[in-house]
Amino acid sequence: GWLEARVMSSGAHNAAKPGGQKFKHSLKTVGRTVMAAQRFAEGASFDNDDGGTSAHASNMHRSEASVPFGALIHFMTFSTEPELSKPWQMKKPQVSTGTGFYIGNKRILTNSHVIRHSTSLRVERHGQPGNFPARVLCEGVMCDLALVTVDDDEFFEDLPAVRLQEDVPELDDTVICLGYPLGATSITVTRGVVSNVHMKDLSLRGWNDENLLLAVQIDAAINPGNSGGPVFSYKTAAVVGVAFAGRVDVQGIGFIIPVPVIQLFVKTFEVTKHPIFAGLPMLGIATQDLVNPSLRRLCFGATTPPSRDGILVTEVHKDSCADRAGLMPGDVLVCIDETPISEKGDVPFRGHERLDWVYLVTRKPLGSKITLDVLRRIDGGVAGNKNGTLEARRLHVTLAPTPSLLPSILGLDYTPGWVVIGGLLFLRVGQPLLDQIISGGRGAGVGGFTHITSLMGA
Repeated sequence: GWLEARVMSSGAHNAAKPGGQKFKHSLKTVGRTVMAAQRFAEGASFDNDDGGTSAHASNMHRSEASVPFGALIHFMTFSTEPELSKPWQMKKPQVSTGTGFYIGNKRILTNSHVIRHSTSLRVERHGQPGNFPARVLCEGVMCDLALVTVDDDEFFEDLPAVRLQEDVPELDDTVICLGYPLGATSITVTRGVVSNVHMKDLSLRGWNDENLLLAVQIDAAINPGNSGGPVFSYKTAAVVGVAFAGRVDVQGIGFIIPVPVIQLFVKTFEVTKHPIFAGLPMLGIATQDLVNPSLRRLCFGATTPPSRDGILVTEVHKDSCADRAGLMPGDVLVCIDETPISEKGDVPFRGHERLDWVYLVTRKPLGSKITLDVLRRIDGGVAGNKNGTLEARRLHVTLAPTPSLLPSILGLDYTPGWVVIGGLLFLRVGQPLLDQIISGGRGAGVGGFTHITSLMGA
């Protein structure tokens, strides 16, 4: 009442002065704020940012009641990266911070790049004193995820676990990001909406066109140190993903790893018990879209189908799972597990969205079986007679990683090494060595993307 009386009195006094009309507009704004505050105090409903209503608190306050803040874990990582171009020495030690969260069964989930090359890990619970030594259970560079545990049982006493929402969040769903960005020692909360769902190389290395997994773009602020932090659904208070990357060239864009990828990573570890995630299944092929009408006529000949489905297989890597199944260059890949592939190389997702066809492969664990429906020119492939006939074939594939000429993962199939012969130094070649040389040792990703670990003192 006092605030309203002062506002009304001040408005009457200033209305007769020059500029009083401008103040009237401000008075209206203040008046609406006062009325909203009165309704809030009385417990009445009012409109919120999302177009809905809230009875007794703001959106964020209402969500805080159910989001398990106690599940958050603060990471401090002491790491030393090997100098692969000089494998007899190590790089300068670094200290970085990150975030993780408890998923149950004495397992903490975070990003691979948070614990990468760690020599010591220290973790702290939210709102609890003391830090504990931790150790890595499993690390997956290709999916940028890691499982960590603590051997001291005291750490897990009364530690709440999060719930995982299996469904990928819908476009425009509101999400809440929690973490310890920019060296913060207390939780920081940001909020945004889901902007896009697409396929991305989560390693940010651009190794292979088939090394793609689901990723979700959001417009909530994700800063260095948020890496590994949970992203909650505002509706369900369940985790819908893990914050892992941002872009250095734009603002208001962050990326999270959704729950289906998390479940694939965790289930693979439960089956293999291997400390290094073995990799993703790949068909081991190169493809060309068939949007060009002339190219379609060349592939299909006189029997061009009325549908706009099918992509051209231009290369099949030797000893890949597709090669073992009998796929050949010149084949037109029409379906995977009876899901049609469009001429642009995408497949339906949730009915109203589309993803790269690789989604149908990399969403499955190694050893899974899939079927490929292909059309094959029996007159000698795409260069044959345009009046040739097409033969439909169904191939059965057991998914496996594609053999690579270069070792690709440090600690799994690549170990640094060197030999001196006749005064010349020879290094063991591998993808990690090439990545380090290309990035200049900065660990930068491709296309402006970057992981978001916070370096102490950087």
